[in-house]
This record gives sequence, C-alpha cells and structure tokens, in this order.
Amino acid sequence: MAKKNKKKTPSSLEIVKKKYSSFYVAGGAKWDSKILDTIFLVASPREGIRFVKEMQGRVIEIERMGWNELPEELEADQMFTERKYLHNDLFYLSVQNSTEDGRAIVDLIEKNRRIILLARPWYRKVYGYRSKSTAKSVVASTVYAFMMTMVLVSCVGDEEELEPVASTDTTEVNQLVETVDEPPAEEEVVEEVVEEPEVLSTALGDVEVKPLMNGADTEEIGKYAFISTTRDKITSDNLIKFFGEDTSKLDETNFLLVDLQDGTALHAVGGMPMFTYGSYDSGEDGLSSQWENIYVDSELGTVTGELYSDVDASNAMFTTVEEPEVVEAEEPVEIIEEPQSEYFENCTDLRTAYPAGVDSSHPAYQSKMDRDKDGYACEQ
Repeated sequence: MAKKNKKKTPSSLEIVKKKYSSFYVAGGAKWDSKILDTIFLVASPREGIRFVKEMQGRVIEIERMGWNELPEELEADQMFTERKYLHNDLFYLSVQNSTEDGRAIVDLIEKNRRIILLARPWYRKVYGYRSKSTAKSVVASTVYAFMMTMVLVSCVGDEEELEPVASTDTTEVNQLVETVDEPPAEEEVVEEVVEEPEVLSTALGDVEVKPLMNGADTEEIGKYAFISTTRDKITSDNLIKFFGEDTSKLDETNFLLVDLQDGTALHAVGGMPMFTYGSYDSGEDGLSSQWENIYVDSELGTVTGELYSDVDASNAMFTTVEEPEVVEAEEPVEIIEEPQSEYFENCTDLRTAYPAGVDSSHPAYQSKMDRDKDGYACEQ
C-alpha cells in the first residue's frame, strides 16, 4: 500500500513572502499601544513600510507608513540577530536582520535618518548581561562566581599535592656537570608567507571592503563596499552586468558606495537593483545630498532614472528630461482694407447723401462731377 505524501505546511514567513513577492520581508516587532506584538515588516523603496500579521494562512495588514512618516531620529541597538530602534527612550520597532531582506529593511529605515547607536559598557558583551534583564544578570553572576571558586580551589589543591624533591644521590648530578653540552641544533627558519587580500573585481571597478563604525567612531558595527571609479564606467551595460553578476560578491557588506571622483557618488543598499546618485564629500560613508534614483532591471536589460523633485535637470544621469517644444511665432499679416466705393448718377443724387459735396479722397468722388477741377465734386 503506497504511502501518502504529506504536504508540507508553509511557514508564516513563506506565506507573507508569497503575497508580497516584490517586497523585502523580515520578522520583527512594533510597539502597538498596549502589547509588544510579533509581526512581519514588509518594505520597498517606493511603497514605504507595512506591518502585517499571518493568522491561519491569511495575511492581515495592521498598518502602513511612508518613509517620511518614521521619526527623523532613532536610537539603534544591535542584539544578536535583531536590530532594535528606540524613540524618545521608548521601544519603537525591531527588525530581524540575519537575512538579506532584513538587512535591506534596516538600510531603508536608516537611509535618511539620524541614527544614534547606543553605547554599551564592556560587561554588556558578556553572556548573561546582554539583555539587561535583572533575573538573567543574577543567574549569570552566580554561575560565574561558582566557576571562579572552583578554579581557585583547584589551584590551591594542586599546590598542596606538590612535595619537595630532595636528592641525596650526588652521582647523577656530578655526571650531569661533567657532561659537555652539545651546541643546540640550528632552528630551521620558516619564512612566513603573507597572503594578499583577494581583489574583488566588478564591472564598475575593484571593490575595497571598509569597516562601518558607529556614530562615536568607537565600535565597528558592520562593513561596507567601496569602489573608486570614473564617470565613464557608469554605463547602462556596466550597471546591468554589475547587478546581474557582481552583487553576490558583496553579500557580507551592508551597502555599496561608488566614488566617481568628481564630487559625486552612487549609493546602493543591501543588493537592491537600485542606485541613488548625488553629491559626495570624499572620505565620508554616505551621500551629502540626493539627486536621482537609478533603477536597473538586469533581466529586461533596462536602466531608468527618476529625478528627485526640486532637483535641477542638469544633475540627472539617466533621467530623460524632455525639452519644452519651441513654437515659432507667426509674423502678423497686415490686412489692408480697400475703401468701398459709392456711386451716384449725378450731383443731385450725391447731394441727397452729402449736401456739401465730397473731396477727391472720398469713395463717392467722380472727376466728371468736379467741373472746376479743384478737388471737390458737387460743392455748392
């Protein structure tokens, strides 16, 4: 009798990712009035961030926020595989950043915000004291005290077991003194081979991995990739090749910075097929101002730009700026109206309309009615 194959039940994360296939999805938590609820964070550069929940195969959207709705200043703390954020000294939200999607969401949250990294005393790095829980700290202190006591007892016991060695036989000593020591054999000198770091080459240039420090520049919190190149390398073909073939080399870095060596740079976050282009101060690890988003679709082979609002069109790299159509003004046509002529059979008829007669410029003037040729016809 054939065994029936049991259908694997998808996890909550798989259900959410299936519905939001074009978004970044990661677990996390958000403070919701009264309870600290476990949820999923769904985010994209354009759509902002959503907080959703999975219940019995259904995905329920709890809240949706644009990036401009998040607080301008957040306090950040990295705990194991979770990035926690505080606002006004209160818990705000957290992101599980052990996955690529989680790291991408963290980069989107911190992209345009002032992030204050919480400084930890040295003992906060010791197991048992990391979570700031009083109960865990008491248990850890008890365990560490017990371990130190056992070590000290072991050391004291070893010293008591040692007995002084008294040698009464001087024969062996004399023999040792008379023995001529042979010169020690020359030690073989082993040359240490220092391996040079592997150079990561990409379509945009060689990659240098740099440490990412906290705000106080006292602790390394990650790594970022840095490429120094020139503007002629930033072509559609190279960008498509970079996101199609080279991004896998940068999985262990938080973001990428491409210095164009002309006061501008490109910034990419967490493997997303998008660069942000803007001004750049040499030596910094981010853009000083943002001008344009450059979207790369390596499957379709397209590169499109989207210029930020209120940014001059001269700062665009890939955005197509349509020039206004110039309409040439038509030259005015002078219309000359010809005078309408009036005809009268004789002066009697003319005087019924013009009793004093008419001059030579009048439409009713006829030379036959100007007998004295003085320029007036039918005058009295």
